Amino acid sequence: MPNSTDASAPPNRPGLSRGAMIIAGLVLLLLILHQDNWLWHNDTLLFGFMPIGLAWHAGISIAASCTWFLATRIAWPLDEEGEQ
Repeated sequence: MPNSTDASAPPNRPGLSRGAMIIAGLVLLLLILHQDNWLWHNDTLLFGFMPIGLAWHAGISIAASCTWFLATRIAWPLDEEGEQ
């Protein structure tokens, strides 16, 4: 174990956890998928009444809520002092 005065030791900084990186990746993916340029001129109706573009945005909204749920479960910082 390196000594705290050792100049070769990396600084003691809290980094992003693996869960936080997954959430950041999901948010980036949602940002990319939100740009639905390919559905602007599509007149297809889903279930006979819902435009495909609206259905796409409904799906993005559901995915965003799932991502936020995962963010609160995986990457939310814990306040260890407040739990006691």
